[in-house]
Amino acid sequence: MDLRLLKIRSPVSILQKAWRILSPLPGGRKLFSRLLGQIVPYSGSVDPQILELAPGRARVAMLDRKATRNHLGSAHALAIANIGELACGLALNLGLPRGYSAILRRIDVEYLKKGRGLLVSQCQIDDLLFNGDRVVHCTSQITDAKGDLVARTNTEWKVGPLRERR
Repeated sequence: MDLRLLKIRSPVSILQKAWRILSPLPGGRKLFSRLLGQIVPYSGSVDPQILELAPGRARVAMLDRKATRNHLGSAHALAIANIGELACGLALNLGLPRGYSAILRRIDVEYLKKGRGLLVSQCQIDDLLFNGDRVVHCTSQITDAKGDLVARTNTEWKVGPLRERR
């Protein structure tokens, strides 16, 4: 898909518009997830499946596959961290007002049990009011197919108005 066809400029607005258009369509969420992998290549490396997306809210799934496993046959720690950070980043970035950006400053991951099978990361941010520079803390919970908590990510983001490039 040629992103210029969407007639929008920022990656966040591309994602917002693409989600609105694609998510209700059959296979649209899968296509959106592929588009996300093109826009954010590192996050695309775990082949995330976006289940839900709204300002301040995101649910991201990662299917169990060989490419994301460790030598113990469970999900690799950084693959788990990746979907945790992705859920937080999507929830936050889709809640930013026009002209604002966010950059990750810190991530902390607490691993509670081996991740096997389908893993789902969920993030909910309730305070999306911005006025100038601010630090935002987000948490995502990563659960397995049984609903057991596998890991928790805590992220810290610097949020502020975009500055002119020199």
